Amino acid sequence: MKRKTSFFLSVALITCLTLAACSNNNSKSDSSAPASSDTPASSEAAPSSEAPPADPVKLTVLLDGAMMLGNYDDPEERLKQYDQDLKDGKITGNKNDEMQRDNLKYLSEKLKSQNIQLVAPDWGWAEPLIQKESAAFLANDGPDIIVGETQMPGFALAGNLEPFPEDLAAKIRANVAEAAWKPMEVDGKIYGLAPDPGVNILYWNKKIVAEAGLDPDKAPATWDELLANSKAIFEHGKASAGGVYGGPNFGGYLRFGAFMKLAGGNFVDSKGAPTINSPENVKAFEFLRQMNKYNKPGIVSALEEGTFFQAFDKDQIAYQVNGPWVISGCIEQKKECGVAPLPIGPAGTPGNVTIGAAFQSVPKYSKHKEEAFMVIEELMGDTIQQNIANAGVRAPILKSITESDAYKAAQPELYVFAKGLQGDVVGLPTFSGDANKAWQAIGEAMTKTMVTDKPIADLLRDAQDKIVAAGKK
Repeated sequence: MKRKTSFFLSVALITCLTLAACSNNNSKSDSSAPASSDTPASSEAAPSSEAPPADPVKLTVLLDGAMMLGNYDDPEERLKQYDQDLKDGKITGNKNDEMQRDNLKYLSEKLKSQNIQLVAPDWGWAEPLIQKESAAFLANDGPDIIVGETQMPGFALAGNLEPFPEDLAAKIRANVAEAAWKPMEVDGKIYGLAPDPGVNILYWNKKIVAEAGLDPDKAPATWDELLANSKAIFEHGKASAGGVYGGPNFGGYLRFGAFMKLAGGNFVDSKGAPTINSPENVKAFEFLRQMNKYNKPGIVSALEEGTFFQAFDKDQIAYQVNGPWVISGCIEQKKECGVAPLPIGPAGTPGNVTIGAAFQSVPKYSKHKEEAFMVIEELMGDTIQQNIANAGVRAPILKSITESDAYKAAQPELYVFAKGLQGDVVGLPTFSGDANKAWQAIGEAMTKTMVTDKPIADLLRDAQDKIVAAGKK
């Protein structure tokens, strides 16, 4: 994965961390002109009656590093560093590098023209980021825009984030793929936007599929077709089927979750209550157990997700469910890969879970909310989204771009991915109480699904009991 997903979801608040204020008061100088005088003019220039320019608003933004160059106090200095890194060979200057540079240049110049100074510190990712953001909420002071993945819905539910203005929310609903905002919708309000989110799609090694006597250009459209293909590949003997990674970590939860959605299930209900033992989820786990039978032991349930994905790179497995970055990886490896939406499951409709989605949100404490939402609107605007489209690593979220004939012709594989961003897409939930124990219970159920023959219903019932108990702590 492009971003690490194997991290604990805990948002433990740290009280010993002191944060420096990230925004100024934007106080203006006294604009009153000196009193006029009747005395004759001297050789000295008369004082100006115009007020001095106001100090710029200092807007502190935690940016998505996959989309824009970050970690700077002065954008111009960061752009100079980019040029030097290119000269020194630290970066290649490929389309993705250029996209990050162009996005930073555009956004910083746009804000500068409106007397706004962009500052983008690096707060890290995963647990260190969660801890710093949690401390900022305690201190009631921090960045004007924060970023994050699985922790962000929990921040929204806790009341730490500002709901998007109605006009901006309406614009997003009308023009933006659901995966970019739907996981951050609470009680009809939007609390976050991911400018370049990922979702799960299906990839396959065309060479392995063809060697097993199957059509390498035909995607399995249903779970039954995927199972039949997997059986044929495994029995051919040269490779395992692969399929869906199911290790007891967030890499596994993100991918299992997609198949729970395809079965009509989810981790939680609309109120956030755990539903891991639903009949729909039982169907999903039973399917994933069947898929695992067409793999050598330890591939699908490897403790490290990299073990599974490297098996695809090494031509050891035929299928993998993963994010959009596999497309560019297949090109770099000169591997012929098929790309398709996830096969339809028992629910009969598409479903998915965001993967590698960095949501940008405005905290309640922000002193510059208007400017912050203006930045978020720019992140979904034509210029930045077209830069993302041109880079060819991820799909833009603007439907006007992805549904254009030009985009379909230029990026046929990413168009498949762009379609996956639309529809019933959710993020991983934030469990109440001891979230670590809740996810541990789910991980245990996944592992036992893969390595034992215990009834799935019993495994998920036990996990449900543990999640409910963890929520009371």
